[in-house]
Amino acid sequence: MVAIVSVVVPFGSVSAAPRSIPVPAARPATLSFAPLPTCSYQDIVTARRAYSRYATTLLDTIYRLPRTYYPTDLVATGLRGGGYIRRIALADLQAMDRAARAAGARFAVSSAFRSFNRQAQLFSAKVATSGKAVALRTVARAGHSEHQLGTAIDFRSYDGRTPFASTRAGIWMKANAWKYGWVMSYPSGKSAVTCYSYEPWHYRYVGRAEAKLVHYSGLTLRQWIWAHFGS
Repeated sequence: MVAIVSVVVPFGSVSAAPRSIPVPAARPATLSFAPLPTCSYQDIVTARRAYSRYATTLLDTIYRLPRTYYPTDLVATGLRGGGYIRRIALADLQAMDRAARAAGARFAVSSAFRSFNRQAQLFSAKVATSGKAVALRTVARAGHSEHQLGTAIDFRSYDGRTPFASTRAGIWMKANAWKYGWVMSYPSGKSAVTCYSYEPWHYRYVGRAEAKLVHYSGLTLRQWIWAHFGS
């Protein structure tokens, strides 16, 4: 595992282009010695649920946000597909959009912020159409969705082509999104530790400094948050 260091950039800092941040070497943090919890379905309110802790809020099949969590600084994404995200993520989203356009890999939004109630509706609909077992693997239960943070987006290709992973947008984002503060939450082959099926379109904004740390750690976002901050 690559050792990790705090980079002197605050959570959620933004700019119009990637900054030059040294490759992390070590991070002076207290690591969690408890093993990563195995995937199970519980309803424990996550410890870091303050709006300022968006980058390290642990959300999975065990830990959740309260029903009342509803960011007050939501703004329009300004991208095809619409949706809303927290203002803290907007500048880096716009910078990523400009870079993707320049690379001929333009993307659009499929889904952005979703409230607790909206997530409950989506989960119930998936249960009705596909059964509960499939729903649990593919749709977060209300409170457990990263979309409720206001810092997660399901992307799609600009022209709507699928599957997203093999489109120019999907390939470009997998290689470059972390440079703009966005991390793929549910990568391929990691369902045993992410607790959800592979979602190449789902990215969560954690800020450029934290995204770089996650990227060079080789861990999934869930593993990285647990290792450094616990629940």
